[in-house]
Amino acid sequence: MGLSPSEDLDIAELVFFAPAILIAGFVVYKHWHQRNIGWLSLVFISLFRTVGAATGIANVHGPSRGLLITSDVMQNFGLISLLMACSGLSRHIYESMSSSKIPARLFHLAHSTLVAGLIMSIVASTDIFSTIPPHQSHGKTLLRAAEALFLAVFIFIVLTSLRGVIFIGRVTQSERRLALGVAASLPFLGVRIIYSLLTVYLDKPKYFSSYSPEKTAVIVHALMGVLPELIIVGILLFVGITTEPLGMPQPAGSVAEHAELTQLVEVNDAPKKLH
Repeated sequence: MGLSPSEDLDIAELVFFAPAILIAGFVVYKHWHQRNIGWLSLVFISLFRTVGAATGIANVHGPSRGLLITSDVMQNFGLISLLMACSGLSRHIYESMSSSKIPARLFHLAHSTLVAGLIMSIVASTDIFSTIPPHQSHGKTLLRAAEALFLAVFIFIVLTSLRGVIFIGRVTQSERRLALGVAASLPFLGVRIIYSLLTVYLDKPKYFSSYSPEKTAVIVHALMGVLPELIIVGILLFVGITTEPLGMPQPAGSVAEHAELTQLVEVNDAPKKLH
C-alpha cells in the first residue's frame, strides 16, 4: 500500500526541517552574543515542524486524540515561531539604526501578544478535539481570537519592516541584508497568515485544514501552509549564515578607559622622543 498524501507531506517536512534544526543551531551560535529571540525562533520552528510531522505520520498508523492534538498544536507553535522570528529580527534592525528607532516597549507588546495567542491556541486545540460539543464550540472561538492576535502582530511586523527598508540608509552596513531578508519573507508570511485565517473562519475542512486526510486539503496545506514556511526559514537561515555578527558589546566605560590609557602612554613617551 502506498503512502497517503498527508504522509508524503509529513515526510517532506521531516526532510527539510530535521536538518534545519542543526543549521539554525549554528546560526544561533554565530549570533549568540546578540541574545536575539529572532535567531532562536528558527530553531523552535524547525523543532516544532519536525515533531508535528512525526506525530502526523504516527497518527496515520495509530490514530489517537493525543497525537492529533499534538500535531495541531505544533502547527500553531510553528506560526508563532515565524512571527517571533520576524519580530525579533526587526527589533534587532531598529537597535542598529542611528535614528528613527521604534520604542522597545512596542516589540515587547508584540511578543506578549504572541504568548497570549499561544496559550489560547493550546487550550483551543484541546477543546476542538473534545467529544463534548460545547467544548468544541469554545475551542473554535478561542482559536479565532488567537488568529486575530496573530494577524495584529503580523500587521505590526509589516509596518516596522517597511519602515526599516525606507530608512535603510540609517541601518548599519552589516544589518542591511537582514532588513532586506525580513522584508522578503513578509509576502510568504502573509500567505501563511491567510491560510490560518481561512482554516479557522471558513470552517471548510475539505479545503482548509491542517489535519484533514482529504487530498485537496493536503494540497492546499502544502501550498499555503508548508511551502511559505520552508521559504521563510530558508531565507532567514541564508541571511543568518551570510551576515557577519556584530562585534561583541563592550562594557560601559571601556572605551573611555582605553582612550585614557592611550593618552597616558603618549604622555610618558613624549620625553623620550625629545631626547
